[in-house]
Amino acid sequence: MQPSASLAGVSGLDAIVSGNYITLLPGEGDFVDEFIAEEDPPAITVSDGDLLIRLISDDIGSITVGASVYFRKVPVGNIADYRFTKDQKKIEIDVVINQKYAHLVKKESRFWNISGISADVNLQGIKINMDSLASVVQGAVAFDSPDNMEIAEQGQKFELYPDLKSAKRGIEINVKLPLTHNLKINETGVFHQNVQIGMLSQLKLPQVKDNGVPQQESGQHKQIDGVLLIDQVMKIYYVPN
Repeated sequence: MQPSASLAGVSGLDAIVSGNYITLLPGEGDFVDEFIAEEDPPAITVSDGDLLIRLISDDIGSITVGASVYFRKVPVGNIADYRFTKDQKKIEIDVVINQKYAHLVKKESRFWNISGISADVNLQGIKINMDSLASVVQGAVAFDSPDNMEIAEQGQKFELYPDLKSAKRGIEINVKLPLTHNLKINETGVFHQNVQIGMLSQLKLPQVKDNGVPQQESGQHKQIDGVLLIDQVMKIYYVPN
């Protein structure tokens, strides 16, 4: 072992005092007295109680080994390794969740990439989103879990979505909205007491009558059907009739 430092943390500090040293990971099998030492520790080291899961993605993006995995902005695990799937069409990413946070991963959890910087440029200006400096440099993954679901199993596989919008976490609400030019899918926010709790995720085209006139536009008040996506954490604010 030797000391190393990165934005994800510092490891091997004891090697500064004692010098580089050799450690081992016990295994099963016949006793032997000769080994070939590796320069780096095994990519995946799962301690008792830790949860190992695998994410499937179209590409690795800027995610690196050692990058953090977040639940509500709290680091709860790390990226341990990644490889091509057998058909080499996808990337399989090994994730180790720390024991005290393993219960947060449910069978219906959704994971998304929060690496890098995203920017939204429009007439109102430029909006830049950056989760953290570490996520920009090393890459990072976040996830959310629905309530009252079963805890994930060891080795369970999940899809890794490219971003939060693609993950579509939350509850969907069908609504009728006034037909204006300001409605934008995945951009128009839903607010409660000045706090954003969701966004407009879909707009449905009006049904056309036999005379070619859209049904919603035949009356005095023009409306269009839409779908709101409400954050799972904030869904308490929505009370259905």
